Amino acid sequence: MGYSIILVDAMKEAQGIPSDYKAAQALEVSRQFISAVRAGRKNLAPEQIVRAAKLAGIDPGVALMRRFKETIEDLETRQVMEEMEKKIAS
Repeated sequence: MGYSIILVDAMKEAQGIPSDYKAAQALEVSRQFISAVRAGRKNLAPEQIVRAAKLAGIDPGVALMRRFKETIEDLETRQVMEEMEKKIAS
């Protein structure tokens, strides 16, 4: 499961949003887009990550880093990102 859908689910839980349809409205996207995110065919754009993170009560910088970290294949670079994430979160 990718970070985009983890973030959508965290936003739904934090805001008491009962459905993907309502989550899509909160993010100003279509329900079909949320379905594509859930299926792993799409990811949230940076501005959508920031909005969802704020609604979920998650630091937007940390959320952006977590999403970007998924795209990194190099282990050393991923470890650098994890260290940066820890510094931001503390």
